[in-house]
Amino acid sequence: MTLVATPILARAALAWGFVDSRESGLAQRKPRESPVPPVGGIAVLLGLVGAFLCGEENLPWVALLAAFALGLADDLRPGGLSPLVKLAGQCAVGGVLGWSLGDGAWNMAAWSVVGVVAMNAANTFDCSDGACGTLGVVGLAGRSVAAPALLGFLPWNVFVRRGPERVPIAYLGDSGSHLVGVLLASCPEAWGILLLPLLDLGRLSVVRIRQGRRPWDGDRLHLAHGLERRGLGNLGVPALLLAMLLGLRLVLSWAGPILD
Repeated sequence: MTLVATPILARAALAWGFVDSRESGLAQRKPRESPVPPVGGIAVLLGLVGAFLCGEENLPWVALLAAFALGLADDLRPGGLSPLVKLAGQCAVGGVLGWSLGDGAWNMAAWSVVGVVAMNAANTFDCSDGACGTLGVVGLAGRSVAAPALLGFLPWNVFVRRGPERVPIAYLGDSGSHLVGVLLASCPEAWGILLLPLLDLGRLSVVRIRQGRRPWDGDRLHLAHGLERRGLGNLGVPALLLAMLLGLRLVLSWAGPILD
């Protein structure tokens, strides 16, 4: 469903003008001139709904829909939501996730914190074609039906290109990255894979503070951007990120029994 829905949604979004925006000072970190529709989250959600209707898996649907709505609001608003509003929304979604999965006040609070952290990790990692989708696939592979849904989106984000700038058919969008965050948060076996985006986020925060900027100011200093500057193209960047994430998952699977 995701594989088929993505190009159809992308074509409709282009006609309606629902595309990634370079307004409100975002041109520096969004250098592409060609419009790209951020409909990947919608397509992935359709895939998850299809899997659920086939009886595949029961997911934390209320939290997933809340995360999707928050991300979609960010995608639809030119310039995106303000950092404070976005964080408040993520806290609300985290609370819903805690209410859905937690048992007792402290347990609910812990699930809520994990949800907020995972959404921020996935959202900030979604800075290059294939990055967040690959993060979700590696983290959820063999553990959730969400991994195949993300696989259905990745070809349109990584391999298929259009126009003189060779832009992807669709972006995952904030709606999709927030979905990935909640999916990873709801699967404790996948938490370890968040180490890579969290380390990158921590490094970025230190660099920005040293430059006299706020930790949440956007730029093109992410890990994926560094790989792009070193000459890796639209296939090379996700391929190297995939290798790093697979290596991290292998190390975590090896270290888990030792730590236990």
